[in-house]
Amino acid sequence: MRVLLAGGAGYIGSHTAVELLAAGHEVIVVDDYSNSCPEVIARIEQISGMTVKAYEADVKDKNAVMQIFAENDIDCVIHFAGLKAVGAKMFGTFTKTHFLIHTSTEAIFFSSKVL
Repeated sequence: MRVLLAGGAGYIGSHTAVELLAAGHEVIVVDDYSNSCPEVIARIEQISGMTVKAYEADVKDKNAVMQIFAENDIDCVIHFAGLKAVGAKMFGTFTKTHFLIHTSTEAIFFSSKVL
């Protein structure tokens, strides 16, 4: 399964990436690195021994998200992208959900529920 991890360079996202790779899934990370850093991708690859496709993008950017979906046949999205403050995260979550629903993705997993 090809899995897009929104916020995949963060603490929870990076650990999820390692586990998904170990389970045989292909991982695509999208992160704007506002709460992480690009070096995390290299660490994921070092730990897993696998290659990770990574995009530096804000998942609220419709054009960037649509381009990523156009370039990859994504089966599933796991959403960990967000700010630590709940109020700031909620607006982005609704915006991202709107973009992701307009793709062929069959499942969208948020850190608290499945859509």
